[in-house]
Amino acid sequence: MDSTADMFTPGPWKAAMSFQNNGPDYYTVYDGPTSFNRTTIATVTTAHNARLIAAAPDLLEAAKRVHDDLVDCGMDSHAKILWEVITKAEDR
Repeated sequence: MDSTADMFTPGPWKAAMSFQNNGPDYYTVYDGPTSFNRTTIATVTTAHNARLIAAAPDLLEAAKRVHDDLVDCGMDSHAKILWEVITKAEDR
């Protein structure tokens, strides 16, 4: 499979609550060791969405590994399901 290094901001990503003085709080998904030295990946209004987005690099890598294992085991119909998700994430 192709490397996603050129396609995505490398993980790990983290999620943290951000505070507004005059508005609703929100959640920022970012890379980097701290929220002060980072690239913002996404800004969302719920913690659930922030955690899901932050898990995306790990989920994609896991999907690729499981896909390869399924192919090696001859479970092509199951591998096809994962391949569809992988291609959706990688916009192939």
